[in-house]
Amino acid sequence: MMRRIRFVAIVIILIQWCGMSSTCLSQDTHTDTSFLALSKKKQISLYTTAIEYQSRLYNGSDYIVYQSHYEEHPYFKIDDWATGSIVYWNELYENVPILYDLSTDQVITENRGGHPIKLVAEKVQSFTVSEHTFVRLTRDGNNKINDGFYDRLYDGNVKVYARLMKLYRETLNNKEVIPSYTEGIRYYVVKDGIFHTVKTKKSVLQILVDRKQEMKTFVRKNRIRFKNNREVAIVRVIEYYDSLKQ
Repeated sequence: MMRRIRFVAIVIILIQWCGMSSTCLSQDTHTDTSFLALSKKKQISLYTTAIEYQSRLYNGSDYIVYQSHYEEHPYFKIDDWATGSIVYWNELYENVPILYDLSTDQVITENRGGHPIKLVAEKVQSFTVSEHTFVRLTRDGNNKINDGFYDRLYDGNVKVYARLMKLYRETLNNKEVIPSYTEGIRYYVVKDGIFHTVKTKKSVLQILVDRKQEMKTFVRKNRIRFKNNREVAIVRVIEYYDSLKQ
């Protein structure tokens, strides 16, 4: 992708430079030379700036990809590169190879040489991979959440996020050390700017107290079971609540 951007930028510079050269042939030689020199300098400056922004994506420290022994791995979904997009240093980068390490909450990509690097977490505003969008959230005076990346499950007036984690552990089996990763997940409903940890139907309905009876009726009629699929249940309830408020 970097080579394509560099190539296109160079072509644009050459086309504009050549175009200006043709236009100015009939003008005074001194004026022509000065104008072309300034224009060339401006175009090179624009190209350099574009490359600088693109190269920011490669600002990161080395990362060693985990080699599984028993199909265990610390990554989101799969233990292989997936193509996604990243908003980094306020710039959008698309078609980027991504690994999301849930054990360390780090976003991994490849540098120009194809070597894995971990990006500066504070500079990653969001990233999308495997049809999930993760956004970086930080604690404030009202919300004592952990700084890090949260899976944005629903983005309405009321929002739903999930915090995914993987914990490394080792067990001993016939004197053999067996590594594994235990996955954990915590759900949050954000109403009026306040984060609420939710897990059960009761915990969700307590947040929606202004429409509690309507929400209870909706859950019952639609046979929404939190134990079967907590994530889907939470999102469906919040979507319906949002529809009542419109």
